[in-house]
Amino acid sequence: MPKIISMANQKGGVGKTTVCLQTIYELIARGNKVLAIDFDGQGNLSSRLGFDLEEGQFHGTRTAELYRNEAFEIKPVICGDNLHLIYANTNDPELFEIESAPMEAAGNPKKHIDTIKDNYDYIIIDCPPTLGRNLLAALALSTHVITVVKVSGFAVDGASGLMKTIGVVQSEVNQNLVNAGFLINMFDNSPTHWKSYNRLKEGLGNLLFENMLRYRTPIDTATSEGIPVKQLPYAHVAAGELELVLDEIIRRTN
Repeated sequence: MPKIISMANQKGGVGKTTVCLQTIYELIARGNKVLAIDFDGQGNLSSRLGFDLEEGQFHGTRTAELYRNEAFEIKPVICGDNLHLIYANTNDPELFEIESAPMEAAGNPKKHIDTIKDNYDYIIIDCPPTLGRNLLAALALSTHVITVVKVSGFAVDGASGLMKTIGVVQSEVNQNLVNAGFLINMFDNSPTHWKSYNRLKEGLGNLLFENMLRYRTPIDTATSEGIPVKQLPYAHVAAGELELVLDEIIRRTN
């Protein structure tokens, strides 16, 4: 059975897409076949994974199509030998409009993904930064959810809101959903961040990842260029931190 991992937070600006992107690249480097699903209507994950594709070459299934009631053949975009993508257009109007669909529509993506999930080792989902149909749909089809968080007040508030959402999904929609923990991103080693980190650690205990991603310029550069950070010759520190985080992701989802 594949691991279906949602990267989420009910607050934007925490670096979910960056974590998704680099997790996907590292999983592929370790020999896994990965399907990426972009549930965020901004479409940033899709644009990065399709960086080498010319505009108009996204021939395949869009995320918005997963909400169809009837069965259909899913054709992911092929971004590499072991990387497939169900994509969102940049500022995808159809995906944004899903938020006003009937609540029961949030169950349709799971039914469609169930028909292809066994083709993959991992399915990685970039979630939207707000509570709505798209976030609920992503959590409904996931086996695990990882909350990406910055140790600032507003981002922590978003993580707190997501904890409540996870609880509702577990009790009413997806009893098999596992809360795999909270991953700190863009940590800057300042006294303020350490103070917030210690408060998070006290409140979350083992739910807080042992490893974190510090703010590193090479990660931003690699994300902008749509490449694995380890391809940058000066990024060995950032690449090492990413490898430790992926080790922990694999451990927590197994």
